[in-house]
Amino acid sequence: MQDALQWVVAITGILALATGGIGWFIRRKDRKRAIMPTAILRDGRIEILNRCDEPLFVERVECERPVCIGRLGRDAYGQEVRPIYEDAPVSPGWEVPPIERAFFPFWIDGPSNTPAKIICSSSLRSLRSVSITAKSILP
Repeated sequence: MQDALQWVVAITGILALATGGIGWFIRRKDRKRAIMPTAILRDGRIEILNRCDEPLFVERVECERPVCIGRLGRDAYGQEVRPIYEDAPVSPGWEVPPIERAFFPFWIDGPSNTPAKIICSSSLRSLRSVSITAKSILP
């Protein structure tokens, strides 16, 4: 009887540890999801929302189509009008301040629903290297 009781206590302890570990893992994933940056393409600009308390650096933008990251060409009168497109990947070197949203000029030479993959880095360990997929939102 004593052996059976010890087995029940041991199994209960193991189940409690396993359940607590699973709960910890789920909470950790939820915390990481809560600080993950987001990106939206809209009207010739990209909006990046940094939810963590460390600066976020945009290291690279990858896309299957040519992209423009703010350089505009000039027309015959010297006015900046049309974007100058480059083949992806491009390295814009943008920085998004902590807990803020930032807007950058950005165009994709292609259909309005073409996705762009933004590779970001942060000094925060869980966001050391993160990629965001941004799709344009139609007005």
